[in-house]
Amino acid sequence: MNSIRSLRALLAAGCLLAPLSAPAGHHGDTALAREHPQFDTQDIFAFPAPEGKKTVFALTFNPKGKAGDAATFGAKGLYNIHIGADANLSKGLTFTVTYKGTHVHVYESSSAFPEMSKKGTLIGETEIGKPQTLKNGMRVWTATVQDPFPGNGAGIGLLKKAAAEGKFDADAFATPGNLFAKGVSGGIVLEVPNSLLPEKIHYCASTAAEIEPGHWHRINRIGHVLLPHLYLADEQQKEIQDSSDISTDLERKSKVVAVIEKYTALAGAQKDPKAYAEAWAARILPDSVPYTVGTPAAYKLPDLNGRALSDNAMDTAVEILVGKPFPANSGEPDKFTKEFPSSLRPNNGLRAAPAWLDLQICKNPIGRGGRFPGWLYMGSILCRGASKENSHESQAL
Repeated sequence: MNSIRSLRALLAAGCLLAPLSAPAGHHGDTALAREHPQFDTQDIFAFPAPEGKKTVFALTFNPKGKAGDAATFGAKGLYNIHIGADANLSKGLTFTVTYKGTHVHVYESSSAFPEMSKKGTLIGETEIGKPQTLKNGMRVWTATVQDPFPGNGAGIGLLKKAAAEGKFDADAFATPGNLFAKGVSGGIVLEVPNSLLPEKIHYCASTAAEIEPGHWHRINRIGHVLLPHLYLADEQQKEIQDSSDISTDLERKSKVVAVIEKYTALAGAQKDPKAYAEAWAARILPDSVPYTVGTPAAYKLPDLNGRALSDNAMDTAVEILVGKPFPANSGEPDKFTKEFPSSLRPNNGLRAAPAWLDLQICKNPIGRGGRFPGWLYMGSILCRGASKENSHESQAL
C-alpha cells in the first residue's frame, strides 16, 4: 500500500503558465512547440523519494492542458526523461512514455540520449490516472495536474525591457505577481530505484513527434530553469537550443556568456562580469541538471543539486542571470507541506480514481483535492460558497 501511496503524489511537478510576452518555465519556446502544445515541455524535477532508495523524476508539459482531457497528451510522439552519468549524457539511460487514448506505454533505452524516434524496450503499461509498479521496481503515474509553481512573468518582462535599453530595472519585481497559478498541464512521474542509476547523474527531458508519417521532429528539450528564456537573447538560437540534440549545446555557449555578462554588468553585481558569465555558462551547458542520488535536492545557489517541488526556481534562475540575489516576488511555493497529505488537482474525468485516493470533493467544485503522501501538498479544496451542500465530502470517485 505504501508503495502505491507514494507514487500518486509524484505528479505535482510545477510549471509556469504564462503568455509568450511574459515567458516563464519552458513554454512555447519553438514554433513547433506552439503548433503542438501537447509536446511543449514545462518543468523537470528530480528529488529523493520519501520512502528512500528511489529517485523521483517528474515532468510537466502542455500549458494548454485541460483537466481530465485525454487530448492533453500527444498520441503521435515521445516523452523522454534522459539520465546520464555526465553532463554530456554520453552514457546512461532514457525512459520514454507514449500515449494512445488513455493507454500508456513505458519504455527504457540503454542510451542517455537515443536517436529521436527510438523508444527502447517496453517495460510496462498503465492507464492515465492509474499508478503502476513495474517489474524492475519502478513506479509510474501520469495525469492532468494543477500547476503549483509560482512565477512573476510580468517582472521578467520588465527586466528584459530595461536590459534592451541598456538599463537595470531594480524595481522589475516590485509588484508581486504569480500569473501561472491556475494552469493545468499534463504530467509524468517516474519513481526509479537508485540501484538503476549512477551515483551522480545529470538529467533533462525532451519530446519528439511524428509530424508527418516517417518524419520525426524534436519539439522541445528542458533541463535548467528558464533556459533558454533568460540566457539566450536571439530567437533563432532559442529555436535551435530547444529543437536540437544536447551534443550541440556548447555551440551556443558564447551566446549565453554574452547575455549573463550583460545583465550582470548592468546590475553592478560582479567585479568581473565576463569571468562570472563564463563560469555559469560552463555550469548550465550542456543543458542537463546535476544531482547526487540519494541526497536532498535543491535548485539553489551556490550548488544546484536536482530540483525539489518546493524550490523557488525562478529566484535561482534570476540570481544566476544578474549575479546577485534578486527575488522575483512571486511568493514562495506554498502548496507543499509535510504535515497535511492532500492535494488540489483537476477533476480527472478520464477514469474513476482508485479507492485509495480517498479524494475530498465538493458537490459544486472548482477544484479537487486528493490525499497524497505527507511530502506533497498542492493547496486546499476550492468550493463555491460555504453552505452545507458545498461542504467537503470524503469519498472515492
